Amino acid sequence: LAMEIDLMDVYQPALQSLIPLLRGTLLVLVVCLLAVLYYARSFTRPLRRINQHFALLGDGHGDLTIRFDANVNKDFREMHAMKSALNKFLIFVSGVMRNIISVSRRVSEGANNLKSQAEQMQASAVDISASMEEASAASEELRASTEKILEHVRSNSEAVQRSMQSMDNMS
Repeated sequence: LAMEIDLMDVYQPALQSLIPLLRGTLLVLVVCLLAVLYYARSFTRPLRRINQHFALLGDGHGDLTIRFDANVNKDFREMHAMKSALNKFLIFVSGVMRNIISVSRRVSEGANNLKSQAEQMQASAVDISASMEEASAASEELRASTEKILEHVRSNSEAVQRSMQSMDNMS
């Protein structure tokens, strides 16, 4: 009673149903892979734009007026929150930069005013120095003249005293 069974006859129906199953699995894997790539790109594309923008800012060539499109329907919630926060940060940094520019202009104007006043003070000091030199020279001349006058007064006083003595001797 031994029966010989051909193994191909046994496995043939299983193999025939396995091929469509493998094709279906492969199709599902391809569709899943495409879906993963689509969602990954929708997440990484905005991150790349943000990264490029901040790289430019870091190099000193960025634009502080740029804003990121924060669309809740299109983006994930986390991405939306990050874009909103970055936009607020950029607005804050823009305000700080405007304040810095305003303050540096005022400091520059103040420095220019201070320089102008220092130059005027220097010119006044030169004028005062010249006036003091003239006053010193005039004072020296006045002293020399006073000494000559004093000498003449002494000489005249002596002459008057001699004259008076002579007059006293005559009388």
